Amino acid sequence: MQNRELTYQPSPAFAQLAQEETAIKIWEFLCEGDNIIRAETATFLKKPALEALGPILHSSFDVFNKDLVEKSVFDAHKKLSGNMMRQIMEHLGYVIDKTGVQVVNKTIFKTATRYKKAD
Repeated sequence: MQNRELTYQPSPAFAQLAQEETAIKIWEFLCEGDNIIRAETATFLKKPALEALGPILHSSFDVFNKDLVEKSVFDAHKKLSGNMMRQIMEHLGYVIDKTGVQVVNKTIFKTATRYKKAD
């Protein structure tokens, strides 16, 4: 998927945050081909899509490092990335299978949403 195929449409709760440079870079990161493959592979393995990306997000963006930012900033970007991933997965033909699924590698996320192919 290329960035120009899908434009992030933030919910009102994320409208202001989505305009920040870091949020734009997170969106671009999530839309990268390798990261789409990671998310789809996690989904195929019945894992949350973001589970495969947590360690990479942590090492790539300071906002995902609890030691470098306030908890409110960390939490806001976690929620934002979940909202972004939902739009990406829906664009790829997936629907929500289950929310609040435990994540094995808890670098960033303790729980996340699992998707499945739409029937």
